[in-house]
Amino acid sequence: MKKVLMALVVVLALVGGYWIPALAAEVAKQPAGFEWSTLLSMIIPLAVPLAIFGLKSIWDRIPKPLLPVLGPILGVAADLLLQYGGASTFGPQWGAVLGAAGVGLREIYDQVSGNAKKVSG
Repeated sequence: MKKVLMALVVVLALVGGYWIPALAAEVAKQPAGFEWSTLLSMIIPLAVPLAIFGLKSIWDRIPKPLLPVLGPILGVAADLLLQYGGASTFGPQWGAVLGAAGVGLREIYDQVSGNAKKVSG
């Protein structure tokens, strides 16, 4: 069950990571063709929870109220790194949105896996 939930979270992140920038491109009247930078942008919602986990494991005294704020900050940092690397992204504001989406995916995973433990236990 846990593997199925994790696969669902990954699929939602990939689909949402593609359609959100595609919708933004449509609104801005930019071409929404597939580019590798779009694929890299889709990784932001997956990379942010992993980065927060890494930060928590390195420095365990991070205040809990700061953790949801770190998501958008890390998303902006990832977007800026992609831009520095030459990828065409939709800007740091979308990096913040995708970082926050990563925090949301982590919370959904925590809630579902916590409820699955209560039901099976």
